[in-house]
Amino acid sequence: MDVLHLVRTFGDKNQPYTTNLLNTINGISNLNHVVISDLAYDTSDTIEILSISSSGIKKFKPDSIPYIIKCLTDKFLKKSLTGFSFKQKIKFLLKWKELILSDPKVIHLHHLQVVDSRILDYLKAKGIPIVCSLRGRDILINTRNIEGKETFKERLSSFSHIHVISFFLKKQLYEIKDGITTSVVYRGGNQPLNENIKKEFKVNLKETIKVIVIGRLVWEKGHFYVLDSVKRLIESGIDIRIDIYGDGPLYEFLEYRISQMGLVGSVCLKGYLKNSLLQIKYKEYDFSIQPSLSEALSNGLLDLTFHNIPCVISNVGGMPEIIKDGVNGVIYDITNVETIDEAIIKVIDLDFEDLCSYNKALREKFSLKNEIKGLETIYNRYLD
Repeated sequence: MDVLHLVRTFGDKNQPYTTNLLNTINGISNLNHVVISDLAYDTSDTIEILSISSSGIKKFKPDSIPYIIKCLTDKFLKKSLTGFSFKQKIKFLLKWKELILSDPKVIHLHHLQVVDSRILDYLKAKGIPIVCSLRGRDILINTRNIEGKETFKERLSSFSHIHVISFFLKKQLYEIKDGITTSVVYRGGNQPLNENIKKEFKVNLKETIKVIVIGRLVWEKGHFYVLDSVKRLIESGIDIRIDIYGDGPLYEFLEYRISQMGLVGSVCLKGYLKNSLLQIKYKEYDFSIQPSLSEALSNGLLDLTFHNIPCVISNVGGMPEIIKDGVNGVIYDITNVETIDEAIIKVIDLDFEDLCSYNKALREKFSLKNEIKGLETIYNRYLD
């Protein structure tokens, strides 16, 4: 194989873009790709899926003996096994058997949490180039304290190349540790069906405004700011209805807060909806709001622009790399959250023809074909 992809999950509903990428990559790339997954929710007809499984740990098989003996005498594994009891060594070797036996030219680590530092030490000792995709949480959230930042910087030394999905993340990474070989490759969005693309935009403040909000129900998505804004707008005489799609740990809190603020008839928590079904709903709404406090780029925002949905966003993270203020959406200042009200009013005046033209170019810029081409450029740096 040319490239071995290490992922935490394959087929996870919350990571459709990673699954879509890996299901497509062998059909577009000139290289041969294989996946090792910690947990596979689905199978694939287009790419081989190997598993990091604990099943072999619970029931030792005699045919594993030659493999174990070979590993125990492997000079590259010696450091990784240091300090382990014999039983711990066996467990480690069985868990990582598929990875240890593989012989890729390049490894692409898609989730930093998939492998521990010991297996990274082994891969580095073998001289296998490792490309690591860092996510917003890795760079923005997990490094907020000194201990987390130092641990993160230490792990960075294991990688040959860092891949991020926005120029914002690249800048943030350099502020943590300068001099890291980093490439920005935008994530390719799902290509929409033509009949799902919004073809007109007419909003009247004297009529009910219907707004869609998409995102996991976690604090960094800033849903509570939308509730505050809706309350103010209603009190000013504007009839606005908000549907929030997504699930997460803040569901009960938001449900309570909606009731407490008297917004039961104005804000509805719709729960999680599969992307293909969600896209059918898009045309029911006038525009979208993305009030994030922290955001690497936003897959949901990208998909909305692909469908010509005007978007109100906070000036956070990589989102302004998708939205051009006054063209395909309106950007408000997160440090003055009441400006979200003004942004909602301004979005009504957008020129829909200009919006469609801008979003058409975005579909090419953020295409799956361009993503795979960008990743292949990184891989080729480390191939003979």
